[in-house]
Amino acid sequence: MDDYADKYFRKMYKPFMVAGAKFSGEFDIPQCPCTANSIPSSLVHYSDVDDNSRYEGFVHFYTYEYKFADVWENPYKALKKIQRCGGVITPDFATYQDMPAALKIYNTYRMRAFGYWLGTYGVQVINNVRWGTPETFKYCFDGIPQNSIVSVSTVGSSVGNKSDDERFLEGLEVMVETLKPRHILMYGNKGRNFFDTYIKRDIPVTFYSRKKRACPSEIIKTPINLTLAEFAEKYYLHDSSIDQIDYDEENRRLTLTIDFCFWMQRWYNKSYDAENGLITVTFNNVAAFECGRRNFENFEYDLDTEIDHTEIDEDGALKIIVREYLSYQPLEEEYWQIKINADNVTVIDLN
Repeated sequence: MDDYADKYFRKMYKPFMVAGAKFSGEFDIPQCPCTANSIPSSLVHYSDVDDNSRYEGFVHFYTYEYKFADVWENPYKALKKIQRCGGVITPDFATYQDMPAALKIYNTYRMRAFGYWLGTYGVQVINNVRWGTPETFKYCFDGIPQNSIVSVSTVGSSVGNKSDDERFLEGLEVMVETLKPRHILMYGNKGRNFFDTYIKRDIPVTFYSRKKRACPSEIIKTPINLTLAEFAEKYYLHDSSIDQIDYDEENRRLTLTIDFCFWMQRWYNKSYDAENGLITVTFNNVAAFECGRRNFENFEYDLDTEIDHTEIDEDGALKIIVREYLSYQPLEEEYWQIKINADNVTVIDLN
């Protein structure tokens, strides 16, 4: 192998990450010890960690993979960023159902390799566990010690769809039986009831809401009543994502659950001071409702549907223009819109 090929090979494979590691399973997945001594008080998204701050919370990667691709491409830069935090949950590299098995195995390898490497630098590490369809069970738990703290997430798992619920529950049961975790962290706002069985079995579960800095605490609800025009002016929804659409036709009430991008709001309105998190937007006495997506009743898009912009049309109706990432590829986009005419809007910030 010539020098160029050797350099390219090492850049892709990164053997330095697993120097001294032990391997497990049929596919030689690196063993990644859980080095965390306590449960994180909060979680912070990797992309929200800046160079001038320190964070008590642990870094997490429950989002689009392209938003944290640099952790593998430039691991030393990522290390400096992670060292500004209390610890890390290992990256959530994709194991989508429609991915080739080879890539799912490779991404499982990368989760453990990166976590093991961080541990050698004294970072407190908690293993992220991500499974797919049943054939992934033979390797997706490899490299994670039994009786340790583990982290799972319903973000990106299409929870809410019956078949996907069943798949998640099946994998959760196999995970618990295989790893026998002493504590489970669960990041996400959907599927929390899936863990009731394990709580009853005295397995501690700590829930973290989908926020910029999610904390395992009770949600405080503060209703705000606005006209459509006031809502469009106050809430700049660019880069926010729609988690759920509920339409009560009989009572003419429409509710959108939105993962609100408060950092973008602060950019738009400097006086706005709030944390990142969910909001529910309820349109009352709806005169007209049009949704460009069919079967919105089963609307379950954790991270692949984002709001491009909102506008008030000549009829006074609110139009929400949505862009949807197709096949989990950020460059493949589809645009559609929601049009609403209603008397007023009730907003509840879930901060």
